[in-house]
Amino acid sequence: MIVIRYHILRFDIWLCLALSVLIAFGAGKIANKILPEKYEEHKAEHIVDAGEIGEVADDTVFRAQNIEDLLSHDTFTVISPGIEYRNRGAGYYNGMYLYQLTLPSGEMVAACINADSVVNDGEYFSGNSTLPVGRIVKADLAEEKTFLEQIEFKTPLDRKDFYIDMVGKLKSQARNHL
Repeated sequence: MIVIRYHILRFDIWLCLALSVLIAFGAGKIANKILPEKYEEHKAEHIVDAGEIGEVADDTVFRAQNIEDLLSHDTFTVISPGIEYRNRGAGYYNGMYLYQLTLPSGEMVAACINADSVVNDGEYFSGNSTLPVGRIVKADLAEEKTFLEQIEFKTPLDRKDFYIDMVGKLKSQARNHL
């Protein structure tokens, strides 16, 4: 024999549930009005001018395969498998967040990457990502031991005398330096 029980909620519980639903809908409406404007401000601040370091790399930009290619060209880009560069070591060096980037040759270098200019071909995780236009910046990364411990968490860097700048000068940075 099956017994069915009915539970009746008190009035104050129903009132709290109804008020919380109304408040949630109100917060959603307010957020939908504010967030698009904030996102447009974010996009405007993170856009890099055409022809600058950190912009989206088109087909005319040289595709570097190894460290020798990086050193022999003024500007270049790198094709990364998916978001593999985000899954390696990373750390802060002089206020910049540098990733450990695997070049197609398998060599490891440090790179500061403008995530707003990365172009994904195919699947986000398994497709290829064309990184922004970059250039070499000479720096002694070995000076900061804490940074090296962070970025070399899984694999050591092949070169510690430079990093790749793929951010350039964002409009937000340019305004802060005025």
